[in-house]
Amino acid sequence: MSLGASERVSGSEGKDWGREVEARLPGPVGRILARFLTSPVRPLEELKGVVAEYLDELRRKARSVEFLDVATAERALDGCLRLLDAERGTQDASRQRVVQAAVEYYLLRKDAEEDTSIVGFDDDLQVIQVTAEVLGHRLEGGGDGG
Repeated sequence: MSLGASERVSGSEGKDWGREVEARLPGPVGRILARFLTSPVRPLEELKGVVAEYLDELRRKARSVEFLDVATAERALDGCLRLLDAERGTQDASRQRVVQAAVEYYLLRKDAEEDTSIVGFDDDLQVIQVTAEVLGHRLEGGGDGG
């Protein structure tokens, strides 16, 4: 999965990116994401380390949890990292907040779908993809298996 060039929307300062992402997600997923949209903004670089640690934890857990979909978790992780890289340096707090919310959704173990179920990371990947689309990025090679 690679991230295409960012296409910033002109005149988008002050736009509520989080509400737009939330509106494009299924009800339960959007409601969970909305909880993270009020969190104080953290440095995006800090989130990269947290995401990498979480994937290591999932890989260890996969040895004992039969249905843990590590492949989809890795695609979601890749999307998180690419989104964080694409938004590095942005000064728009709303953009930072929605990227952070998408990453925090990924890190949440019990979200709309239990991460240890066979479809557990499908919603996480959807959140990352919708966030990228709304912000004007393109996640190439995402979707159904690569």
